[in-house]
Amino acid sequence: MNPKTLDDGREVIFRFAEKSDAKEILSYLKKVGSETDFLSFGFEGVGSDVQKEEEIITRFARATTSAMIVGTLSDRIISVGSLSANATSRFSHNAEVGISVLKEFWGKGIGAHLMNLILDFARTTKHLRNVHLTVIDENDRAMSLYEKTGFKVVGRYKNFSFVDGKYRDAIIMEKEI
Repeated sequence: MNPKTLDDGREVIFRFAEKSDAKEILSYLKKVGSETDFLSFGFEGVGSDVQKEEEIITRFARATTSAMIVGTLSDRIISVGSLSANATSRFSHNAEVGISVLKEFWGKGIGAHLMNLILDFARTTKHLRNVHLTVIDENDRAMSLYEKTGFKVVGRYKNFSFVDGKYRDAIIMEKEI
């Protein structure tokens, strides 16, 4: 996969997640979850343990229409993206995409680069046709990125998220590939 060169010359290396990444991915998810209210989880992370995360990574690695990609800087995971194809045969041409980037690296093009890598992977499957995602309606930064990579708004979930005593809607976005 193509690396992303930052303005200071450092390179973010992107690769498929490996089983040995499980512990670091869980730590990453706790950190990234504590940095924003726009994810589906908070500071507690995703409620998984190392063994479960290893199993998740193994399933991604074995799948032909799903992938988990990590972005690393000096061997530290700073971004994670996933493409999860629907397992039901009638819907298997659809996949959900999700990305996250540590806050200290926002605005450096890492999310866009990661999204493009995921979409490139989706195109290589030759089976996937639609990629979709949900984004909290107040997350203007993410919606802008998704629109720039070709996603279109197709719907809205009312009161989708509840954080700090406040309900937030989610926007459903989709891209044909």
